[in-house]
Amino acid sequence: MGSAMSTLKQVGFFSLACVHLYCVSKLAEPGSNLFSWHPFLSSAAFGLIMPEAFTQISRLSEFGRRFSHRNRVTMHWVLQSISVILAGVGLACIFINKNQFKRPHLTTYHSWLGLSTFLYAVLQSLGGLFIMYPKWKPSFAPGTANMKVYHAVSAASLMLCASATMFFSNYSLWFAKHKLNTTVYATGMWIYPAVLALRALWTVYESGAFGRLMGKPGPAPLADPKDTSSL
Repeated sequence: MGSAMSTLKQVGFFSLACVHLYCVSKLAEPGSNLFSWHPFLSSAAFGLIMPEAFTQISRLSEFGRRFSHRNRVTMHWVLQSISVILAGVGLACIFINKNQFKRPHLTTYHSWLGLSTFLYAVLQSLGGLFIMYPKWKPSFAPGTANMKVYHAVSAASLMLCASATMFFSNYSLWFAKHKLNTTVYATGMWIYPAVLALRALWTVYESGAFGRLMGKPGPAPLADPKDTSSL
């Protein structure tokens, strides 16, 4: 019963994110101009695809547990790579658009958070690469087991940054000029990653992972030795 409810919650939040992305697409009309790709691609990357990449490798997804750990890792890095690429293209669109109209860059909280979140996502992806290929890991990096915990906590923090970026986009002039009925739904893109991030951080806390990083004894390991996810 518990797993069924967890799955329903996951499907519900995913469906809500899809509805929000649809509303963003209705507002932005991707392809109508260069700027239109920025809100659509950024919302798809940080509000939908990246959270799904996170759930595939974490213990929060009942659906993901049906697959082997190797397959979950593959789905995770593929989705995460798509997310970073789409976010990068969205960032390039707004950069080029501002240059074309000779508008200043980085003048709002949304713009600063957006740039920081994108750079954070790139660094986070590099961390995941070092976990997949330990031989590439720098000498100063922690052990693989601890690095997985750092990577998981950092991923949750990244989603909170993405949520904050999308939340502050609600106060942009672009959102303000549209009709209220559609905008209300579009402004909820930040909810899905925020909920996942808070659930993940609480799961890490309950698992005793923070204590293990500090050298304190933690709970018994998972029954499935193939499941090496930190969440």
